[in-house]
Amino acid sequence: MTELRRWKAEEKIVIIKEAKENGRIVETCRKYFIDPGMYYRWKESYDSFGLDGLKPHYRRMEPRMRS
Repeated sequence: MTELRRWKAEEKIVIIKEAKENGRIVETCRKYFIDPGMYYRWKESYDSFGLDGLKPHYRRMEPRMRS
């Protein structure tokens, strides 16, 4: 089984801009081995929230709530 790839926000922006420049989304996705659906989620997040939308948002449970 392969390991999941974690993309940094800066890497996502590079992919979004490259696909926008050349106009070939599917080819750009193949180049970076990502699903076109993932690209469109990233693009929608970037268009809505900017760079902050591409950063991972982890929800951490408070220690008091865990116990």
